[in-house]
Amino acid sequence: MTFLELVQRYRQEIGGARGSSGPVTVVGQVGELKRAVDNIADAWVKIQNLHPNWKFQRQTTTWTSTAGQATYTLAECGIAAGTFGHWLREPLRYYVTASGLNTEQRIFPTSYDCWRETWNFSANRSVTSYPHQWAETPTKGIAFGPAPVAGLTFSAEYYRGPVRLTASSDVPLLPEPHDHMLIVWYAMKNYARFETAPEVYAQAVENLTPMLTQLRNDQLPRPSLAGALA
Repeated sequence: MTFLELVQRYRQEIGGARGSSGPVTVVGQVGELKRAVDNIADAWVKIQNLHPNWKFQRQTTTWTSTAGQATYTLAECGIAAGTFGHWLREPLRYYVTASGLNTEQRIFPTSYDCWRETWNFSANRSVTSYPHQWAETPTKGIAFGPAPVAGLTFSAEYYRGPVRLTASSDVPLLPEPHDHMLIVWYAMKNYARFETAPEVYAQAVENLTPMLTQLRNDQLPRPSLAGALA
């Protein structure tokens, strides 16, 4: 369902209390229609924020090295503005672009302070080689140690941050087979709290609870037992 279709369905479900028709667009609305648009947009943001590690928010990005450049901004890492949440704290990968994936190697994470004291210090600042450590910078970019040579292709995984629906044709990044009505019920729950409408709240919770449970079971990492103590 598109953003517009979600808003229309939301209006249909809340029914006579605020009218059930329209809108024909999510742009430029005022009054109750604007409130309906905002409620759906807010509900989708809140669902994305329920857990920082939803599987459907996990993304991969790739970019190429510049000789001697140790730090890379999010944009230089190929990530669009306003879409980043956090990096996975795991080894990054690189391969020699001209030689292909058979040359792929891992780069292991370290803290930014450790990177700064090791690789951004004294003569190590000018070392250029194949990196074997990476750190997240204070601005959420990537710092490599040592600074890479040219001709490397990096690959990293991250979780998207919450992305707000804005255009009528926007479609929430909710994976199949999960129903987009989850967003409508979530929005209705918030509406019912504001309006003190217990019957609407009960309907929303009744429909939302199993759908949200299914989403969590499917889209969150499964817990596992730790290994034996040494």
